[in-house]
Amino acid sequence: MEILNTEEAKSLSASFAKDRASFHINPFFLTHCYKEERNGETILFEEDDVVKGTFDAITVPKLKENSHNQCYIYLFEEDITSLKKLGAEIKTQNLLGPEYFYKTEDFVKLDGSDFSRFRKKVNRFVKDFHPVVLNEYPKEKIKQFILNWATAKDTCNMSLLQKEIFDNETKSSLKYIDLLETIENKTFYVEIDNQLAGFRITCPLTSDLWCGITQKIDYKYKNLNKYLYHISAKEYENIDMFTTGGDALMPSLGQYKESMHPNNKRDFYFIVTK
Repeated sequence: MEILNTEEAKSLSASFAKDRASFHINPFFLTHCYKEERNGETILFEEDDVVKGTFDAITVPKLKENSHNQCYIYLFEEDITSLKKLGAEIKTQNLLGPEYFYKTEDFVKLDGSDFSRFRKKVNRFVKDFHPVVLNEYPKEKIKQFILNWATAKDTCNMSLLQKEIFDNETKSSLKYIDLLETIENKTFYVEIDNQLAGFRITCPLTSDLWCGITQKIDYKYKNLNKYLYHISAKEYENIDMFTTGGDALMPSLGQYKESMHPNNKRDFYFIVTK
């Protein structure tokens, strides 16, 4: 089993997204995943957050002989159906939560009752803080911002698994900064009073879907999160939907993503086959 290099992550993301477009197929995410060739087909894996040294498949095989005795993660209902059609018997099926999908147009226009308060908060943010949006920023300053963000996060009430996921997400965000020059993206940095206040990394996935990869903000700037959603959506007006992934087993993150008015939610599962 080999970890994917950047070029492989880009190529395999484009290939797998044709049949199964989701957050966990984006090229940034795939740079910390692994591949294995089994009976002539490529299967992608993520190292398990709990049991280090074990690997969960994130793609569904097309061959029956590759479907058995395997742990899978981030599978949708149709993926489970595909496994069953291959003859795989499901031994364990645990719901991990939903992946959140949003309509780009909603965040561009900010129209309708659902977005009236959202629009007012974006306008209030602009009036209060006079943000400056940049598309480039010194790499080391971004990384220090991420480290400061992580240090300020209250992790006291997190479970051991939640802390592990949080730490991994922080490490991934740091890694993604080094990938901005090699993976197609649109990244937005917001300065307030000549200081970095927050940023958002996004990337296109298919002709119909783009991804919010990661977003970090200084929480003292109220409604900066909504402003970043708005300005990034405006750059993808020709792509119908976007995803921000799941809630990483963090109830507060799930509540936040729910408050952003998702257009669709798709449950994904951890699966073990016999």
